[in-house]
Amino acid sequence: MTAQVLLAITCSVPARIASSGSRGALRSVFWLGFVLLSVLLAHSQARANPSDSQRAIEFGRRALEAYSSGAFEVARRDFAAAEQVAHSPVFVLYLARCDRALGKLLRARELLRTVTAEDLSSQAPSPFRLAVSSAQAELDTLQGQIPSLRLTLAAPAEVSGVRLDDEAVDIARGEVEVEVDPGAHQLSVSYRNGTSEQRLVHAQSGQRGQLIEISHRLPLPARTVSGPPAHGVVLSPGPAQHERQNSSLRTWSYVTLGAGAAALIAGVISGTTALAQIEDVKRRCSSDLTCRPEDRGQVETASDWAAISTLSFIAAGGFLTVGTTAFVLSANAGKDQVGLAARGSF
Repeated sequence: MTAQVLLAITCSVPARIASSGSRGALRSVFWLGFVLLSVLLAHSQARANPSDSQRAIEFGRRALEAYSSGAFEVARRDFAAAEQVAHSPVFVLYLARCDRALGKLLRARELLRTVTAEDLSSQAPSPFRLAVSSAQAELDTLQGQIPSLRLTLAAPAEVSGVRLDDEAVDIARGEVEVEVDPGAHQLSVSYRNGTSEQRLVHAQSGQRGQLIEISHRLPLPARTVSGPPAHGVVLSPGPAQHERQNSSLRTWSYVTLGAGAAALIAGVISGTTALAQIEDVKRRCSSDLTCRPEDRGQVETASDWAAISTLSFIAAGGFLTVGTTAFVLSANAGKDQVGLAARGSF
């Protein structure tokens, strides 16, 4: 087998084998890669310092060994070191493959574009030309795997800035589509009223145009003015005042709910007592319900307990209605009203 055939196999096989997980095949790639590096560097470093050529071969050998075992971080580091010593489109192609395996699809795409843009001379070795054609084929496949997020603003005038992974996003027109790597990304939104929000959004491989809606519904902070406000101007209470009002309303709801529960318990107890006393009197009455005169006092006591029970139930209903209303109002007032809503679209 000629060196040119070995070089061609080494350049084209790794991208297919890396996804299959075949250890034996990867070992074959390693040894073929060693031949590749030796021949390539003999050609590209003919006029270079021999020690540099040897260093590049050593970096490349270690990189291919790490690549074959799936240690893509280590492989990338050594391929980058080899490329720094002696440029080769094959090294750059392997850098892109490492980035792709690590989920850095945007960086891998830039490296593949660099390889496809190589201006090779007619005397360039066939592995260089094969690296360029391989990069073009892999670039076409990679492009379909890169996801994107479509950021939209519900009220653009209220937003002062948007950052994605600590990079500013130009969203002046109210909507922008941003390509990202698959995985989690930090989205930060700053509003003109001084508030801000951070959120993790997730992008799936190949999913384009995932919609991220940014909406802002918090009241603006209160403005400080001297003297009475101008006619028709309404000043919104500040966050601290809202919090105090919400806390007071919540406390009042707890008090009234507690009073309602106590009145309900009192109604049940007094009603039960009244029924027990009436049943006791009935047992001592004759068949025509003629009761003894000495039972009149117990009947009046049972009537009093029944009246207390009725009043207790009425009070419980009032307290529970007021307490429930106050609780619902306090819960609605305390909701976080700065929101980012995300939904996917395919």
